[in-house]
Amino acid sequence: MAYGLEIFSNNGSLQLGTTVQESLSVIGSATVATGSSVTYNGTNEILCFNRSTTGWITGNTNATGTSWTNSSGVPVNWIKLQRMTQSTEDETHNYGLKIFDAQGSSRTYSTGFSKSQEVLNVKSPGTVSSTSKEVAGAAVIYTGSPAGVYVGVGRMYYGFSNSQYDAYENLYFDTSNNVIRSRNLVGFNIGNGFSYIGRPNRSSLIIFKRKG
Repeated sequence: MAYGLEIFSNNGSLQLGTTVQESLSVIGSATVATGSSVTYNGTNEILCFNRSTTGWITGNTNATGTSWTNSSGVPVNWIKLQRMTQSTEDETHNYGLKIFDAQGSSRTYSTGFSKSQEVLNVKSPGTVSSTSKEVAGAAVIYTGSPAGVYVGVGRMYYGFSNSQYDAYENLYFDTSNNVIRSRNLVGFNIGNGFSYIGRPNRSSLIIFKRKG
């Protein structure tokens, strides 16, 4: 390795490698009421969600990937993540660590951000599906206390009618059983009730814990 930084765990797994990945910075956070929307730049920002009580996070990402509308029935906590090369440091000091790419012009890591996060897991597209629309039928994507844990989704969708039901990348935060689930399925009313078919998640699910 001619430049950058690599950190390995005691079993040899790469935990941080600035030559193959780039760190993310928290650039904004707030709460969005049910029925309201939050806007973001889908080309270089990731919108992530959390709720402090047990229940579903449902909503709809618009067609251009620049807005999300909350239909959860409760306020939802949100955070925006951005690549560090595209973010502005919000702390100035004479100590810490900065790492740049091979050209020395793009910053891939810095301790000059007051808000950071720890990536816990990433679920690739096509790896998460559901067996029913009930809570137990939604796939577990994280085990542990949901407190402070956020999930970034690409295009969440939730809609239903008398004849059809659609749910993609809906999230269930279970504070009693300490798990987070994701619901991905479609349903059709075939005359004597709905039949549901599991569908794969359409975008990556990024699970991380806020550290600041």
